[in-house]
Amino acid sequence: MLTVKLSSLLTVLALSLLGDAATPTARQFTNGERFVRGLGPAKPRRFYDTTGPHRARRSATPVTSLHVGIFPAGALPDSSSLLGYIATGEPAVGSPVQVTTDSSQATFLTYEMPADPSGFRTIYIPNPLPSYLSACSTSSIAAAMTLSSTNRNGEAMCFASTATPANVPPSGPEEGNFAAWESTIYTVDPVTGAITARWTNPDGSVVIPTFIWVGSSLFITANPAGFRVTVGGGSIVSLFFTSL
Repeated sequence: MLTVKLSSLLTVLALSLLGDAATPTARQFTNGERFVRGLGPAKPRRFYDTTGPHRARRSATPVTSLHVGIFPAGALPDSSSLLGYIATGEPAVGSPVQVTTDSSQATFLTYEMPADPSGFRTIYIPNPLPSYLSACSTSSIAAAMTLSSTNRNGEAMCFASTATPANVPPSGPEEGNFAAWESTIYTVDPVTGAITARWTNPDGSVVIPTFIWVGSSLFITANPAGFRVTVGGGSIVSLFFTSL
């Protein structure tokens, strides 16, 4: 008897639920059906919370991989003025940057454009292991690592296996030909691709150096005329990310 009563109860409950589902409530009517029944339009439903904060999501940091072209200072970065490209040194880490005029020997370099285009960043070769384009000193003596318009110092461009932080003097364990370097020193114009460097001296003072091309190597200096006298020549150049 208990089993029969329980079975009957479940049957009634199921029929009741089916009846509720088959009979639309006032909210389930379409607005047309509501109007026929003399009802007003249904209140619009909200599918998200209008009371909580809704922050815009920042897109992923754009990553660009291109050749770095070398052009005469002040020239437009076009094929008619292209002097050469940055290539890797031998070995790639701990050696001076090499300049090549053969595009097939040019290396692809990568940079990430931060939300603030004026922020400093690294420029690097990502594979097989990161090699960071850096300004490197062969000496750990503070006087030799100081760039100023009153001295003739210059630092070589090289590839380093680690990146130093932004806004700090040269550091790093001795690697290859170099005792210390700076890596997070570049700004890249998002429109032209122009590369600008910044060097922090051991005393914390900062200079915006000039790029000098000498032979097959690149240097930075705060005294282009004086440095060119020291090395016996060289050309003042500009660096651009380029698809040429």
